[in-house]
Amino acid sequence: MTLVANDDYHPQIKIKVSSCVLAHSSSVFKVLFSSRFAEGQTLRSVVQEISLVDHPGSLLLLCQMLHPQDYDCETLLLRSALLDFAQMVDK
Repeated sequence: MTLVANDDYHPQIKIKVSSCVLAHSSSVFKVLFSSRFAEGQTLRSVVQEISLVDHPGSLLLLCQMLHPQDYDCETLLLRSALLDFAQMVDK
């Protein structure tokens, strides 16, 4: 699936992710991908995009941390990025 991060301030980005990894890592995504929501009902039949109103850089960093690959954790050293990241992860 693809997450579309757009906070109406920073440039929008699209992030390809595994719905299984997200559901296992986050109770919010677990509920979103359940049969109670349209995203969960069509998840297995259609590759879909889900739009999120989050800081694109923070969401990208979270997805990189959850999916096995190299990521640049120096981004977290910036105070503004750290605050945005903490607020997004707290959801």
